Amino acid sequence: MLLFLAIISLSVIAMSPVPGFGSGTTDETMSFIPDSLVSLGAGHVIVVDKTMQRLFVYRFDGTSFQRTYEAACSTGKNKGTKIRSGDARTPEGIYFPIKFFSDGELAPIYGSMAFDLSYPNILDRKEGKNGNNIWLHGTDKPLAPYQSNGCITLENGDIDAVSRFITLDETPIIIQDYIKWVPPLVQIAQREDITPFINDWTSTVCDGSVQKLAGLYGKNSRYDEEDKGRLAGQIQTLKKYGGDVTLVPKDLSLLKHDKYTVALFREEFTVNGRPYDAGSRKLFLKKLRNE
Repeated sequence: MLLFLAIISLSVIAMSPVPGFGSGTTDETMSFIPDSLVSLGAGHVIVVDKTMQRLFVYRFDGTSFQRTYEAACSTGKNKGTKIRSGDARTPEGIYFPIKFFSDGELAPIYGSMAFDLSYPNILDRKEGKNGNNIWLHGTDKPLAPYQSNGCITLENGDIDAVSRFITLDETPIIIQDYIKWVPPLVQIAQREDITPFINDWTSTVCDGSVQKLAGLYGKNSRYDEEDKGRLAGQIQTLKKYGGDVTLVPKDLSLLKHDKYTVALFREEFTVNGRPYDAGSRKLFLKKLRNE
């Protein structure tokens, strides 16, 4: 289930983008990390820089982000973020791979494999953006900058390698106009800004009050009253069995884009001392001014 929330503004130290096609490794990109990487609970995260025409794969080793893989990529023929179907632009935002296509299911132009991405996401739809079939895929052509109709294209050897780091509906794919490279310590300040909101959300969910839960959502939230009532009702049902209900966000990942942050975690409830795995949840956290 996708949610639309509001959090406080975040402060970031911005660094200059690193231009160039197929040569992303520099002292700066090795000693700094993308500012979109705040925390990662499990697995890997993929970051795409449209200006550099470069794709990076990162993991978190418990202490710091480590680059696992990088490759040249090709994005949409037209620059700027995708707005509508047919504009030959690659969207910018945080997405997830939702479907896998093998070689036998694809035309040769898509190479050895493809992953369909979750564009448009909930915030894209709120802004009126449309279109579909935004894929991360290989190619049967020599790779050149800005040659796709909106997809992210890799050479076949690279898509084969990157596929090892992808789990459907779980691996975040962050697409940016250009990456802002920051010192690793910046992630600590970003995490400290966001974590209190996550804590408020979990404690409010455990309270089981629809009114309190609604107070955490902006007036233009896409999380409707029916959904709020359903979640609160589930907590109230658990409380009928007696004892306390607690919720711990397990394997918390926090990924940031220019205008919003995505919190991804597994919901682990405890009822009367017994753990209850309620599955994964994605919270879309949007910064609102004057609120």
